[in-house]
Amino acid sequence: MLRRALFGLLALPATTRAQAPKVEEVGPQGTGRRAVLDLLQPLFRNATYGPVDLRVRAMRQSGDLAYARVRARRPGGRVIAWQDTDFRGRVAVPDADCHVLLGWQDGGWQVLDLVAGAPYPPGPDWQQRFNLPDGLVGGA
Repeated sequence: MLRRALFGLLALPATTRAQAPKVEEVGPQGTGRRAVLDLLQPLFRNATYGPVDLRVRAMRQSGDLAYARVRARRPGGRVIAWQDTDFRGRVAVPDADCHVLLGWQDGGWQVLDLVAGAPYPPGPDWQQRFNLPDGLVGGA
C-alpha cells in the first residue's frame, strides 16, 4: 500500500501559475482536513508498523492540489524509531515533520509525494515536478 501511495505518482493536468486557484489554509474544521487525515493515518500506521498520532502543523489547498505538514508520533508523544519503518534510510532528522503533497483524483485525495523527517519541505523539487502555485508548500 505504501509503495502504491508513494510511488504511484499521478499525472495532473498542466496549468500555469496564472491559472492556478488561490491558495487557502485548511483550518481545523475544514472538510478537506478530515479527508486528508483519513488517508494519511492508515498510510503512516502501516509504514511505521504501529499506531501513530498525526498533529497537523500546516495544511493548504489550491484547486486539486493540497499540502500537509504533519508531526508523526507514537501515542503519548513518543518519537518514531524511523530506522525500524518503511522510511528507514530516508529520514534526515528523526524529530522533524513530514511533508505530504496530495492531488485530487477520482473523487478523493491521493498522495503524490511524501517526505518524512525533513526540517524543510522539498519546495524547489516539488515546484518543478508538479508546477505548484506559490504559497502552497512550506510554513509551520
